This record gives sequence, C-alpha cells and structure tokens, in this order.
Amino acid sequence: WDRSARELMEAGFNMILPNVLRAGVAHYPSELLPTSDTFLEYGDQMLQCVRAAHKYGLEVHAWKMNWNLEGAPRQFKAELREAGRMQVSRTGDSIDWLCPSHPENVRLELGSLVELAERYSVDGIHLDYIRYPGTEGCYCDNCRQRFSRTVPQSVSVGPNSRYPG
Repeated sequence: WDRSARELMEAGFNMILPNVLRAGVAHYPSELLPTSDTFLEYGDQMLQCVRAAHKYGLEVHAWKMNWNLEGAPRQFKAELREAGRMQVSRTGDSIDWLCPSHPENVRLELGSLVELAERYSVDGIHLDYIRYPGTEGCYCDNCRQRFSRTVPQSVSVGPNSRYPG
C-alpha cells in the first residue's frame, strides 16, 4: 500500500477507491461480515490503505459492492439462502444477491457501512451495485407483495406469465 500510494501521489492522483467491502465479505476484520482470504493472508487492507494514502495526502473513498454476494463464503450464502434472504429469480431459483426488501439485509448493508465509517478514517464511501441484477430478480414473496401494492391493477398471475416461453 505504501509504494502504491506514493506512486499514485507522484503521478498526480488525489484519491484511492479500494474495493474492500462487499455484501458478503470484508477485507478487514468485520463483526458483521465474513473476512476475505485476502485479509487472512495480508491483514487489514482498509487500515493499511488508509494509513498509506493519508501519509501521501490521498483521500480514501472505500468502494462497497451492495447486495451482490460475489466472493462471499459458501457457508455464509447457504445460511442466507436458508433464512430466505436471497433474491429469487422469476423461475423460483435462488440468486446470489441479497434481497433488498428483506429487513435483515437492509440492516446488514447499513450496518457494514456504519462499521466501516466508524472504524476507519475514510474520506468517502462509493456505493456500487445499488440495483437489482437485472430482470431476473427479485421475485421473492416480499418483493411480489410490494409490487402488487404499487401497481394500480390486480396482478393475479406469477411473474413467468409476463415472459414469452
């Protein structure tokens, strides 16, 4: 981190956007999320980044991937799936994304951001993946109920009826 921060400063950069936090894994010791293999091998990446960057006058804007569980440990995803916290495709299959309508997922996402901001002197947080994965998510019961309350006409059929084939 020190060499990278120094070289970035010398090249005229003024900030670093390290990808250190996802919906299902952190590159630092988190009380809410599993830690990454990178953390286990190289230590607290957020602490190392902030120290090096600030030493060279660079801002640190932590990059947070929301909802997407890419890179999360298999066991963590299995626990979320068992608890009904994953998004559901239109065919009823689980998708490796947290469902944003589930209150525990909202608490997890917000909690991980608060934890990061309170623990490290970051200058900002960049939120990525603040969206659904596309037309395939989410069709869980909670999302379908919210949709039905929002749409002015009655929806009596499942989401598959809206797609050809």
